[in-house]
Order: sequence, then structure tokens, then C-alpha cells
Amino acid sequence: MTLTVEVAPDQEAWLREQAASTGQPLESLAAELFAELIEDLQDVEEARRSLAEEGPNTPWEQVEAEIQADRAQRQAAA
Repeated sequence: MTLTVEVAPDQEAWLREQAASTGQPLESLAAELFAELIEDLQDVEEARRSLAEEGPNTPWEQVEAEIQADRAQRQAAA
């Protein structure tokens, strides 16, 4: 999928600096950061759904382990 995103000049400058310092193409870095943001937002959404459920709370350690397992599974599938 191709997506065009408008960013502020200071954000573009930061992205260019990061791409140059890591040796990544600008587009690859932007796509990677966008994917990470989406994953974080998905995690927040899942946490909100979990908090809305009735019943006992799940310990953070268990939640974190499940999040890490889910991320590893997504990365392996990509």
C-alpha cells in the first residue's frame, strides 16, 4: 500500500537526519516508524478494551508478555 503523508518541516528534517544517521532510506524509516506507532496504538486500544471488561485485573507482567508474544508473531508473519 502506498500512502502519502504531509508532515511539518521540522518533522521532515528530523526524519531526514535519522535516516542519514542510520543509513536507512527515508521512506523505509518513515514506514518503520509508522508501523511502530500503529502497533503502539493497537496496544493502547487493547488495554482500554481489557480495562472495560468486568472481572479481575490481569497483572502487568502477564499483559507485557502477551504484548511481546503478539509483536513477535506479527513480525514473524511479515
